[in-house]
Amino acid sequence: MYLAFFEVIAIAWFYGAWKLSANVKSMTGRRPGLFIKLCWLIITPLMILALWIFLIIDYEPPTYNNGVYHYPGWAIAIGWIIAALSIVCIPCYMIVVFIQTPGATVMEKLKKFHKI
Repeated sequence: MYLAFFEVIAIAWFYGAWKLSANVKSMTGRRPGLFIKLCWLIITPLMILALWIFLIIDYEPPTYNNGVYHYPGWAIAIGWIIAALSIVCIPCYMIVVFIQTPGATVMEKLKKFHKI
C-alpha cells in the first residue's frame, strides 16, 4: 500500500496527470476523462491514505497459536525496523534529489523538481 501511494503521487503529481493523459491518448487514441484524472490526482491517494490510517488505528500485535503466545516487544520492534528499512528509501531519495535540485528558493526548487 505504501508503494502504491508513492507510485500514484509520483506519476500523477510529478510526471503529471495531463502528460499521462497524452500518453494514454497516443496508445489508445482516446484521452481519459476528467474523472480519471481526478482519480489519479486526488481520489486514489486519499483512499490509499485513509486505508493506511485505518490499518494503523486497528493494529493488533501478532500472536502465535491463536493468541496463546504473544511475541516480545523487542521481536515486534525488529520486525517493524526491517519493514521500515525497505520503505524509508523512497522518501529519503526524494529528499536527496530535492536538496540537489538547483534553485535559490524552495519555490524555484519545487518548480524544477516537478520537471525532473
